[in-house]
Amino acid sequence: MFEIQPNSIEEFKEIIQQEGNFECWKASGLTCFIYRFKPWGYWCGYVGVPKSHKLYGLDYQKPSKALKSLWEKRKRQKVNIKRLGLGVLTNILFGELKPSPENIFDVHGGITFSGQHRVWKLDNKWFFGFDTCHHGDLNLSLILSSRNPEEELKEWENFGHTYKTKEYVIRETEKLAYQIAAV
Repeated sequence: MFEIQPNSIEEFKEIIQQEGNFECWKASGLTCFIYRFKPWGYWCGYVGVPKSHKLYGLDYQKPSKALKSLWEKRKRQKVNIKRLGLGVLTNILFGELKPSPENIFDVHGGITFSGQHRVWKLDNKWFFGFDTCHHGDLNLSLILSSRNPEEELKEWENFGHTYKTKEYVIRETEKLAYQIAAV
């Protein structure tokens, strides 16, 4: 399962414990890793590019000539607005969209990070990342901080929020790696 709605707080805690907190692998020839962001407990996914890659050192909000052909293709696609990140929505509402990683790459909630990651320093890779702490995502820590966590869980689920599982984040990370490798 990729997105779930746990039936209880105990079930939610058990799922998180079974998943673990970290995974690293290669996809599309690029270094990938996911880890559970502490203290909040949601998953983040990252794809690293070597110094030889066209996007190495690029801030995720900055336009790049290396993305121009992907940009033209992306402009012709129908976009699911629920999948866009806040940065992209802000650009749509208040500014001109440009060929930047946050506007090009289709990944859960959009790209929210670029840089040499403090958790994973490997061969001077430059990482592009995303997280699963957006509208529509269940977050155990926020639910546990309420006065009645079981009622809070049900309320979040009534609004259609789901927990994005480790498998979901692996799939999204691999999808991002495929897109970055195509540059």
